[in-house]
Amino acid sequence: MITIGAVRALQQFDRQNEVALVGFDDFPLADLLQPAVTVIAQDPAEMGCVAASLIFRRLDVAT
Repeated sequence: MITIGAVRALQQFDRQNEVALVGFDDFPLADLLQPAVTVIAQDPAEMGCVAASLIFRRLDVAT
């Protein structure tokens, strides 16, 4: 949703050809935009596991 808002703002101010936009996760009709928007896929479950693992490691070190 944030990427779509950014695209709209760039178009509103006629800056879509001056700013390269990168967003997280694909969104419907992204392939129809000109210029194209680069999107980065993410795995929320994996991100949560990695974050939890990092927190637990820090807790183990602190005790």
